[in-house]
Amino acid sequence: MKMDGDYPDEMILATIKKYEIELEHEKPLEYQIRIQNKTVNLSDRRIYKDISIRLPKYFYVKTGDETTSGYLIKHHPEIIFISGCGTVNFTFDRIEREDSQQIRKEIIDLMRQRYPQNMIYDLGKGKLKEQEQEFYWFDYKSFAIDSDIYNLLFIFPYYDKTVIGTFKCAFRNYADWKHYVLKMIATIEYKAKGDSY
Repeated sequence: MKMDGDYPDEMILATIKKYEIELEHEKPLEYQIRIQNKTVNLSDRRIYKDISIRLPKYFYVKTGDETTSGYLIKHHPEIIFISGCGTVNFTFDRIEREDSQQIRKEIIDLMRQRYPQNMIYDLGKGKLKEQEQEFYWFDYKSFAIDSDIYNLLFIFPYYDKTVIGTFKCAFRNYADWKHYVLKMIATIEYKAKGDSY
C-alpha cells in the first residue's frame, strides 16, 4: 500500500538514518570518524611547539618552503595538514594580534570587498578543550575552476598572538565533514612545558 508517494518502510528507514546521524553529531569526538562511508582514524597532531589538535592520521604535513605553490603569500600558510589526494586540508597561521572576534569580523569584511562571489553561511563560536578560551568560526563557499570549495575558517588565541586556521574540501562533501571539523577544533589543547605529544 502506497502512502503519499512514499512507502512506509522507506519513511521509517529514512527517519532511523536521520536519528543515527543526529546521535553521531552529539557524541564526543573519538579517534575514528566516518566520512563518505569510510573510516578515518584520527590522532592528536602537533600544530606548534606547545599546541595540538585531533586531525586525520593519514594527513601529511607541509611547512615553510613547501607551501609556496598554490598560495598567495610566500611561506604562508605556515603549516598545512593535507590529504593524500590534496583535496582536503587544514591550514594554520599565527598573527601578531589578539581579539579573535574582531579579527573574524575584519576577515569577513575584507572577503566581502575582495571576493563578493563567496557565499558566507554560518558564524559561530565554541570552547577549546579544557580551556576557558573560545574559538570563533565562519564557513563559506568559494569557487575554483574545477569545483566549488567548502571553507571553514576558525580563529583562536595563542598566548599574545592569534591563530587563523582553515579547513577546505570539495563543496559536495561538506555535510560529511562540517560537524567533525568543529569537534576537531574543540580538541585544541595547550601543553604545559615538559608534556609530550
